[in-house]
Amino acid sequence: MNGQLAEWLQVRAGWMICLVLACCCLYLPASAQQPSTAVLRASMVDIRVANETFDKVFEQVEAATPFRFVYNPNEVSSGGRITIKKKLSVEAVLALLPASLQYELRGRNILITRKEDMGTGKQLLAGRVTDLQNKPLPGVTVGMKAAQLAVVTDEAGRFSLEGGAGDTLRFSLIGYYEQETPVGTTGLLYVRMQPKQAALREVVVIGYGTSSKENLTTAIGNVKGEDLKNRPSNMNVMQGLAGRVAGVSVMMNSGKPGATRS
Repeated sequence: MNGQLAEWLQVRAGWMICLVLACCCLYLPASAQQPSTAVLRASMVDIRVANETFDKVFEQVEAATPFRFVYNPNEVSSGGRITIKKKLSVEAVLALLPASLQYELRGRNILITRKEDMGTGKQLLAGRVTDLQNKPLPGVTVGMKAAQLAVVTDEAGRFSLEGGAGDTLRFSLIGYYEQETPVGTTGLLYVRMQPKQAALREVVVIGYGTSSKENLTTAIGNVKGEDLKNRPSNMNVMQGLAGRVAGVSVMMNSGKPGATRS
């Protein structure tokens, strides 16, 4: 009988301990509970910024509240500027974030991230442009055919821009044929541009202008600079050409001292 009574008292004591612990959990102070959107709504901040990026707003919120912001500075700085000169709740401040950003409350930390664009199917397109000898082509204009968007290749012929499957890229460079390439699903593009034949023709500079070598009907002669150096130092350029090019005559306009030759 005494053993049963002792066992009953031990079980009863265990239940009492569990009941006391449950009551303590129900009546924890508000500071020990997880923050919620209600806490954001109740926390007021006097914001004073003029044409500033949102990181300046976050600094004022952190100075006046226990909340701390976690974000990528590049993403926040690209979200535009804002002017606020009034007292707002933290929830109201977060509601002013640009459409490209979103927030998530994690304890006392507010995580700011960029929204994923799920509807447009856009992706980062990257590639390289070369000539027929696989040499990089810098300065090539790469544009989206259906949009006013264009970039220029760097010294290594590389480029990157935003697009999606179904778009068409247009490549253009002076001296090369314009080329259009549809965008696939890989996001990587390697383009080889073909030079125009006119760009390969040899151009000759003549005394009365320029002409392509294939269209030139007159005779052409050339004299190397080394040949002119071997002539006496008191001769000018015109005198140095005398006897060096077939069919070229250098004559004195008059017999007066200092007269020019032609």
